[in-house]
Parts: sequence; structure tokens; C-alpha cells
Amino acid sequence: IDNDWIDRMTNQMKQKIESKLYDLTLYKDESDQRFKEQCRDNDRLRDELNTEKELIRDKDMKYAEMCKENERLRNDLELERKLNDTKDAEIESMKRTIEVLRKE
Repeated sequence: IDNDWIDRMTNQMKQKIESKLYDLTLYKDESDQRFKEQCRDNDRLRDELNTEKELIRDKDMKYAEMCKENERLRNDLELERKLNDTKDAEIESMKRTIEVLRKE
């Protein structure tokens, strides 16, 4: 084995290693870029999800308010019915009183 052959083999190995290092560096840079893009996509999706959650929370609050208002209106209606029933009973009582007075 002569020194020239060793030098040639060493240079070939060095070139292969440098080429592999270059390829790995490119791959790493591309991978880093994809990772950054995925992070941006994740941030965007998280923001969209938070916006959706806020909208749902707002709708839930509005629904709860509508339920309270509905219950209040139902109670008002029930009070109105009771008042009407009382007035109807008073009217019937007055009619009977008038009938009795007419007969006398």
C-alpha cells in the first residue's frame, strides 16, 4: 500500500463524509422549517379553537339568560292565570249576588 493510494482513499472518504454531512444539514434545515410551519399551524388552530370556545361560551350564556327569561315569563303567566281565576270567581259571586237580589 502506497501513500498515494492512502491519500486517495482518505480524500474519497472525506468527500463522502462531507457530502453526507451536507445532505444531513439540508435535511435538518428542511425538518426545522417543517417543524416551524407545524408550530405556526398549531398556533393558528389553537387560536381558532379558543375563538370557537368563546363563541360557544357566549351562546351558552345567552341560552341561560333566555331560560331565566322564559321562567320569569312562565311565572308571570301563572300569576296572571291565578289573578284571572280570582276575578272570574269574583264575577260569578257577584252574578249570584245579583240573582239573589233580583229574586228578593
